[in-house]
Amino acid sequence: MTHARKIGMPVLLATLAFLSPGCSKKTVAPGSASPALPADFPSGKPCFVRVPPPADWSWLSKPPRSFDKARKWGPLYELRHADLSRLDLTDHASDLLNSFFDTETKWPAANFHGTLVTSILAGRTCGVAPEAEIYYVGSHNYDVSPKDDSMVPNAAHCARAVNELLEINARLPREKKIRVISISAGWSPANSGFRAMNKAVRKATEAGIFIVSANLFDAFETGFWFWGLDRSSPDGPDDPAAYRILPWKEWISEVVVEEFPKFYERRLQRSKSAEFLLVPVGSKTVAQAGGRNEYGFYRMGGWSSLCPYIAGLYALACQVKPDITPEVFWRAAMATGAPMPVKTEWATYAGKRVNPVRLIESLK
Repeated sequence: MTHARKIGMPVLLATLAFLSPGCSKKTVAPGSASPALPADFPSGKPCFVRVPPPADWSWLSKPPRSFDKARKWGPLYELRHADLSRLDLTDHASDLLNSFFDTETKWPAANFHGTLVTSILAGRTCGVAPEAEIYYVGSHNYDVSPKDDSMVPNAAHCARAVNELLEINARLPREKKIRVISISAGWSPANSGFRAMNKAVRKATEAGIFIVSANLFDAFETGFWFWGLDRSSPDGPDDPAAYRILPWKEWISEVVVEEFPKFYERRLQRSKSAEFLLVPVGSKTVAQAGGRNEYGFYRMGGWSSLCPYIAGLYALACQVKPDITPEVFWRAAMATGAPMPVKTEWATYAGKRVNPVRLIESLK
């Protein structure tokens, strides 16, 4: 017995889905794709529709009191349509990687600090290097004390983030390699994770990555020292006369990391050749975390805004001089800057106000 094969014949496919009984009792509005069903159509029998109605998952959106109370499906977390906006998801990375979620899942709001520093570095309208590509890693640099809920500095978290970035970088093609990491934070010997973070910085440097942080003065033998320049709101950003050097106490007090100011001051007083790169930090418009078109004006940005500014300049330098190193970059920035003396309570140091145009031109 032979079977004839028919080519080009249409094939009808049927999908069997379990529908709620209530759907079979609803009539379809005139003009819709599905024909109306009789009002007395038995709910216990199959419901044939051309266009099934949308599912009502409102029962899934009740906010859980904690992440551990979130709905689960066996060992996995069921986060579809879940409202997680008020939860702390710290230390739940592995749980999130083993969960179901969708476009209706409500996540916690973005932190303003990450948006601020990223927009200074590479924002399309307010960034130093708008054509740079960003690999963003969110991290914190503290632990929460179980005794009083206070924040305890711990740089080990940042060290772990740097090491993960290095692993990613090793797998990237040459033209996509990460060249600079901006970290708007500092760490001192009194903080947990101090050695781990310094080790991560050295590892990054060996991989050809320049890590810009509050600890630049401690990361290189020659010592990269910087200081912030303020500017009043009405003054133009392109007017050199508009900038003033922040007073010592005002400048150093902006780093709210335990013991860091004392650590910084001791190293500065021991340094015999400290020369400061002066970078604008005040009166900046930056992106806000509330939405794509939301911006905010920050009268003072401090060390947080200075680090991504320098990282952005280095990204520009890499564009015009791909083989540049942090040492070459820093020497060029100092050589092309305008002289301004820096005064502390114990000494006066040389300072150079950064000139991005002259800096990049000198590297071409």
